[in-house]
Amino acid sequence: MKAEFTKFNNQSVTVCGKIDKYNFEAKLFDESLNSGIENGRVSKLLMWDEFRSCIVDYERGWIIAPSEEHEIYLDAIMELLENSPLRFQN
Repeated sequence: MKAEFTKFNNQSVTVCGKIDKYNFEAKLFDESLNSGIENGRVSKLLMWDEFRSCIVDYERGWIIAPSEEHEIYLDAIMELLENSPLRFQN
């Protein structure tokens, strides 16, 4: 199972992607953040299913934490995000 970007550019910190039947949107920064997921580069993350039901919501803290069933998807998304290229540093 592999997450992939559907939107990733140098004009915005917002990125989008897909993994299996789930979509995600994240605010991804070049540097680690105190408010990021596990002090990483992601300050906001939404993940939803094909019915547009939100199943994960993080915005400087967990609003909807991933269920045990969705942990594997979140892990793959976080691996993609945390290892993505830097975009804004000179």
